[in-house]
Amino acid sequence: MDKSQILDELRLQIGCVPDSASTLTDFYAGIVQVLTDPLDDLCAAIFLTSANAFHKIVSEGGVPFTDQVRFGESLLSVVAIRGKLQCFFTSQDQTIISPFYNGHHLIGQLVIVVQASRYKVTEEDLIFVREVSRFIENQHIKYETMF
Repeated sequence: MDKSQILDELRLQIGCVPDSASTLTDFYAGIVQVLTDPLDDLCAAIFLTSANAFHKIVSEGGVPFTDQVRFGESLLSVVAIRGKLQCFFTSQDQTIISPFYNGHHLIGQLVIVVQASRYKVTEEDLIFVREVSRFIENQHIKYETMF
């Protein structure tokens, strides 16, 4: 199966996550699980913002951030300031961080980390991650109005 087919399959699976998620946390967990299932070495997490920090709500694998990251202390803050998806590459890892919003208010960030030796991040992947972030934004609003 080529990358396009894999990403299309992931889109389909992510679109089905709300069908089995009764809470926002369940929804976030479902998104992370769908993203990490195809590749053993892929790690993913969702961080939400509070008054002074980012808080890890759900994660799979070894995401290189602690459970609570104070504003100004990591790449999460860099992405928050820039306000758009950012990629960070090292010789070992490729990290994609994509913010999601409610209007102009930052809700949180989707973090995906994959080993550079196992996978090559392309523009197609970045488009996919942006789509997932928009989906999270839309579903976040839906879950907020449910409760």
